[in-house]
Amino acid sequence: MSRLLINGVHLNVEVVGSGPAVMALHGFAGNMSTWSALVGEMKEEYTFILVDLLGHGASDCPAEASRYALDRAAADLACLLDCLKIRRACWLGYSMGGRLALVAAAMVPDRIASLIVEGASAGLADRGGREERAESDAALARFIEEKGIGPFVEFWEALPLFATQSSLPRDTRDFVRQQRLGCDPRGLANTLRAASPGVQPPVYARLRSLAFPVLCVAGELDKKFSAIAREMCGVLPDGRLAVIPGAGHCAHLERPHGAQFSQAGSTMGLRFNRTESLKLREGRRISPNCSEYFSGDQEEGRGRACPRPRGARARLRTSDYRQHGSWHRPIGRSRERASRGSLVLRPRPPEADRAPRSFRRNLG
Repeated sequence: MSRLLINGVHLNVEVVGSGPAVMALHGFAGNMSTWSALVGEMKEEYTFILVDLLGHGASDCPAEASRYALDRAAADLACLLDCLKIRRACWLGYSMGGRLALVAAAMVPDRIASLIVEGASAGLADRGGREERAESDAALARFIEEKGIGPFVEFWEALPLFATQSSLPRDTRDFVRQQRLGCDPRGLANTLRAASPGVQPPVYARLRSLAFPVLCVAGELDKKFSAIAREMCGVLPDGRLAVIPGAGHCAHLERPHGAQFSQAGSTMGLRFNRTESLKLREGRRISPNCSEYFSGDQEEGRGRACPRPRGARARLRTSDYRQHGSWHRPIGRSRERASRGSLVLRPRPPEADRAPRSFRRNLG
């Protein structure tokens, strides 16, 4: 694992496997380990880019709540792909991670080869529903800050949405519980305030314009999100539906080896050019310019700056880009310079020149 400094925050990232790249995004109060069973089964066919989202796992927990907004998270992940020299990837997202993947599909469609969303929606279309959800999540954020993680986990596990997980083996339930207990209270509270479906602009209107395959996955026992998945598939130009028998909201955990869920793997490779596949082997460093800066000095903000971009380095600002247009079309303010001593990544247009040989020597 590596903590990569991207747009001013550290994200915990692990790259596992070989083949076409799959960006795997966990749900609220989880971390990258939620995909361990799927990765173990498919790492010989795909390269999984596992990320702890901001406020979760070993990633940073900034004090500024607005930093957790989904559009800024999508911008961070696009920069992560640039760091890995990947033009496009399959984006796989569960619950909140699925909403984030759909926001990214609206913002940066040229970075997505195919999309798999599990137990997720494209946001709340009804304004009244959004306001009610925003108030509810704000109250939950205050509860977490006042009571701490333990009482929150007790409340979270008792939600009807997760009732089907009570029948899981004890070790699996303990595995999920430890993910939740390991979360930072500030990270969860700020995620609820900035990434709630109540504050996220819905992207339903963008679904009809998505030109890549989208697989909508839902558990058979999760009636709410099964209906949402069917609704989205009816709108998507290349939408497909996978309903997992006997599973609830977290289908990849409850039925990790089910035939229907395993078939989702075929969507990961759809419309991939094999030349875009990562050739990283498990356990190798992500890339020279990302890995060489993660010394103690870098953690304290004194690491060397990235040598790759010549001239002024730029910090990506989501306000400088059209939310639903080309990722490489800046508008508004000019991009500001990065502070000296920080590794700051910027989006790299597909037609840009290749990096110097020394910069990509370990990518295979």
